[in-house]
Amino acid sequence: MPPYHAIWGHLGALRDAIQKFPHNCIMHVPFTAMAREFPGGMFYFDLWPFSSPLIVISTNEGAQQIQDAEGELRKPEDITVPIDTVSGGPSLITMYGNQWKKWRALFSPAFASGYILDMAPVMVEEMNIFCCLLRNQADAGEMFQLEDLTLPLTLDIIGRLVL
Repeated sequence: MPPYHAIWGHLGALRDAIQKFPHNCIMHVPFTAMAREFPGGMFYFDLWPFSSPLIVISTNEGAQQIQDAEGELRKPEDITVPIDTVSGGPSLITMYGNQWKKWRALFSPAFASGYILDMAPVMVEEMNIFCCLLRNQADAGEMFQLEDLTLPLTLDIIGRLVL
């Protein structure tokens, strides 16, 4: 567990972790850095009064332990409400129990290694287009937002694989 303060919980540890990175990085980066200090795969993190205490799970083995736990463990509302707001309702990220199992089974074939290998030529085709666009940007010699190219790449690959 990161250094804990009796009143402020882990806010100091979070502040210290955040200060090691650029001011505009996403919160996953400091949490990932803290998780490297806890090879056991889990640690307790208390951000009172801003959120409920969390168990941060940082390894596949730790995630599997939680998945295999007896009962139906729910994710805290501090996490699910914002995600559900953005996604328009329950998603695989916020579902649990039988509802999650039903939808995960529906999507599992799309993530099977054989299917993904069969789709490799499609992904390579899209990546070739992306590389060509990157080369054009590099030749122009001007600064550009990488997101302007990666977002369409993501949508193109997903669109081709789904359709």
